[in-house]
Amino acid sequence: MIYNKKAREFKVVVEKPLIPTLLIIVVSVFGTAGYYIIWYDEGVTILDALYMVMITITTIGFQEVLPLTSPTSKIFTMFVALVGISSLFYLFSNIMENLFLYQTMNIRGRKKMKKYLQEINDHFIIVGYGRVGRLAAYELLARNQKFVVIDSEISDSSLKEKENDFHIIQGDATEDDILKLAGIERAKSIIVATAKAEVTVFVVLSAKELNPKLNVVARADDESDINKLKKAGADKVVNPYAAGGYQLASLASNQAVVGFYDTSLKEGKEDFIIEKVSLSKNSTWIGKTLKDLDVRKKCGTSIIRVIRKYESVLNPEGNFIFKADDQIVAVGNHRQLQRLEEYTR
Repeated sequence: MIYNKKAREFKVVVEKPLIPTLLIIVVSVFGTAGYYIIWYDEGVTILDALYMVMITITTIGFQEVLPLTSPTSKIFTMFVALVGISSLFYLFSNIMENLFLYQTMNIRGRKKMKKYLQEINDHFIIVGYGRVGRLAAYELLARNQKFVVIDSEISDSSLKEKENDFHIIQGDATEDDILKLAGIERAKSIIVATAKAEVTVFVVLSAKELNPKLNVVARADDESDINKLKKAGADKVVNPYAAGGYQLASLASNQAVVGFYDTSLKEGKEDFIIEKVSLSKNSTWIGKTLKDLDVRKKCGTSIIRVIRKYESVLNPEGNFIFKADDQIVAVGNHRQLQRLEEYTR
């Protein structure tokens, strides 16, 4: 669903029926009191008087409870009918308008989307939903990751059928309010996939300012922009065209690797994923060795690298001791990596 913050809010719609509802209540009370006074000497009850008001303003056309003989009673009935029927039609028109707005503006969906954006955490944010952003979204979807998309030019007509369930914000990511709406303070990572370098730099700066701990991955179509984006605060900068060319060359020149990649990583029942997990200061892994933890047996994953500040240990041995803030690079399927993340807590 596409959410536009500037669109009409639900509260504006539900306030409108208050006026006709109050008018009907006033007419009902005033009319009941009036008929009770008019027929007081004839032993009328409050229920009889209210019944007379209801059949008058709803134009049912039943016979009067008691005869209206005096000019005062007839004038009073005309007044009740005029004001009551007008108020009732006013109320019905508001109800029909609200039903129409529910259908055309998807108010229920907007409220659900707004609640989702307020509660989501530890998620990914994708800025820019062009070819690169769409591919990133599909990859995150395949990994069962939570994500929010921000794009200023996206529309319902541009979405594919399976993308209708995506959480998309229509807005300018250079505005802090839009980033906050996407939950930037609670996000795990942001992927800035915009094609314009100046926009990418601005979004990276804003994202790092709002959440200094955020992992920022930025797109750079020009090699000269890579250093600028890193200085702006991007943790990783990717040139999609250079990466594509490198992969094409690698696949073409390493047939054995191609065979392994296709059969082991893509054609099985579950795709294998390489993912990074960080150890918190309260992790149960701190001070323990890889042999003690027996990760392979308990999680099914293989640790292929550990990143520690300015050093990196490739394929750590069994006597490797873990420390706080270590970043573990592991390979496995989605279920196994989830077990690993839970095991490190």
